Amino acid sequence: PVAGLGLTSWSVDTPAGDASENKMAVNLGCGAEFPVSDKITLGAELKYQIISNWNQFVFGLNASYSF
Repeated sequence: PVAGLGLTSWSVDTPAGDASENKMAVNLGCGAEFPVSDKITLGAELKYQIISNWNQFVFGLNASYSF
């Protein structure tokens, strides 16, 4: 399972002016890791981000190497 809190920072620069905003986020989801060898692992996760009036699904892939 994936669960966590985050802080997002958004900024926009336009000819009419600049704007920025910070929002708290909640992440909920799940993921899995698969060993490829003794030192290499591949993984994937799907999480749902809840950010005030902007919610989205996020899919991620990862690779890790153990020394």
